[in-house]
Amino acid sequence: MALSEPRLLSRPCRVIFAGWESTTTQLQQAGWQLSAEQDFNAMTVRIALRFEPARLFMIAEAQPWQFLRDNGEVPEFYIRHAATDMHIHLTERSFDFRPFDAAPQIAATQIRAIEDFGIFAPCLTRTEEIIVEPATVAGLLEQIKSLQAPEMAAIRERNRQAERRGANALIQQQRFHAQIVSIAA
Repeated sequence: MALSEPRLLSRPCRVIFAGWESTTTQLQQAGWQLSAEQDFNAMTVRIALRFEPARLFMIAEAQPWQFLRDNGEVPEFYIRHAATDMHIHLTERSFDFRPFDAAPQIAATQIRAIEDFGIFAPCLTRTEEIIVEPATVAGLLEQIKSLQAPEMAAIRERNRQAERRGANALIQQQRFHAQIVSIAA
C-alpha cells in the first residue's frame, strides 16, 4: 500500500537587506541565482544570492530551522554580506551551498518503502559523477536514447512485469551507475 502526501516545495521566503525586501520567488523571476546551505548539526539554513549583470553577491545570516517539523512556516533571510567581488576563505567547516529552484511547486510524495521516508540516502548518492558542459547534456541524452531504442520495448515489458510482482522486484532490478552533473560557466 502506498501512502501519498502532497507537499508544497519552494514556498516564497522573505529576503531582507538594508530596508529592501523581496521574496526568493521574486528574486529568481528577476534573474537572481539562488543557492542554500543546510546545516543539520546546527539546525540552521541560509541562502546565497548572485546577480550576474551587476556582479553582485549576497549571503544571508544563518537562520534556525527545525528540519524534522513542517508546520507550514518558512524562514526569513537577513542579508549580512554583500559585495561586487566576494572572496570566501574556506575553513575546516566550509560552505556547502547548492542551487535551488524558488518557483513554488506541488510534489506528491508517495511512501512505498523505507527509502521514501528520507532516513537513509538513496542509492544514487554513491554513483560515479560524470561532469559535462551544459550545452552537451541534451545531445548526450539523445545518444543514450538512440543506443537504447532497439531494446526499449523489451525493457518496458520487463519493468511492467516487475511492477506486477510488486515494488520490491522493481527496486532490485534498478542499478544506478552514474549521475550527470552539468557545470555552468
